[in-house]
Amino acid sequence: MGHRGKLGGALVLTFLLLGCLAVSYSFSWYRIKVTFPTMSGNQSDLDTYADYFWTKFRITNAVSDHEVETDYGDSTKDIKQVFTVSLSFLSASAAAAVAVAIFQIIGIIARSRFFRILAGIGGLVSFALLAVAFFTFFGITKAFDKDNQCIGAPSKDNYCKSFYGSADNLLNAEYKWMPYIGWWVGVGGLAFSLLTAIASFLA
Repeated sequence: MGHRGKLGGALVLTFLLLGCLAVSYSFSWYRIKVTFPTMSGNQSDLDTYADYFWTKFRITNAVSDHEVETDYGDSTKDIKQVFTVSLSFLSASAAAAVAVAIFQIIGIIARSRFFRILAGIGGLVSFALLAVAFFTFFGITKAFDKDNQCIGAPSKDNYCKSFYGSADNLLNAEYKWMPYIGWWVGVGGLAFSLLTAIASFLA
């Protein structure tokens, strides 16, 4: 396979990276699910979800499908800060990925090794920035604690103490907390950013 074919493969990886970043922007990065017990024992009817996005969080009642969206404010300032930092690095990673795609396209057209190297460096930069966004988000646990968001949650373990888990509170309501779609798609973005960098260097 010639340089153009190899760099074309790297360009496909870059488009997959950009797709991951777009999905990551669109979906929430964290979810808390609360399941309240019922007399019939059918708990699924009383699920309530709290989904956390970049500038707001959304509470959804599964029974009525009623949604309430609230912007982050003074009472959630630490949560907002974690999201703001992650969003900043995610945006920078996306900008680097766009630059990589441009370098790769120029490299394919001009058959320039210089632009292949630039594309490889850009891929590494995109990877590093996305990694910062990804790992910064582990601070959401401490942010929940600082903002006193775990009142009523299980005292033994909750989202103010661990990043991922489940537990029951004193009223036997089941709590589950976890990183959600937007964050997990970032794993794919990390893989594609590193792969496109390697592919560009090898083209």
